[in-house]
Amino acid sequence: MASGYLPNPALADDAALGLGRILEAAQGNSVRAADVAAHAQAAREHYLAGLLDTSGHNGRRKWADMEIAMTAPWRETINIEDLWEGDMTAVMVDGEAVLLVNIDGTVHAYSNRCPHQASALDEGDLDGETLTCAQHLWEFNATTGCGINPGDAQLKGFGCQVGDDGTIYVDLGR
Repeated sequence: MASGYLPNPALADDAALGLGRILEAAQGNSVRAADVAAHAQAAREHYLAGLLDTSGHNGRRKWADMEIAMTAPWRETINIEDLWEGDMTAVMVDGEAVLLVNIDGTVHAYSNRCPHQASALDEGDLDGETLTCAQHLWEFNATTGCGINPGDAQLKGFGCQVGDDGTIYVDLGR
């Protein structure tokens, strides 16, 4: 703990109230309430121990940012062990067909629909970083979603991250 550091009880109270809001927001989401509670409790303990920087006028804002981050609309999909490097697969996330692509160990998520005529991209081919739609052979860079042929095409991308346990999470941005 930094010398002369004293926890602000008002922020600790904010943390306790925030934990309640976090748990309430987690209900109905694929986020496990126990995981959310554990993260919130750890952050609160770090704050009280002086390890979480909440100094200055941004202290309350930092708690709000943490709350938003922990209740973001990340949806659990598959485990990275089921998506080998150089492979792609389609999954359903909240009713949306999502294409997961593993390029050199980095997973990218896109709408599983070609922007040309909405053909399923998982029926196409992935060769290195080039994703080719099976319907009319449109090509895309699988790491950026940018069109190769035609160059002005663009895949609809989604937020994607891999959890510590290998679970792939997707944020549709809704």
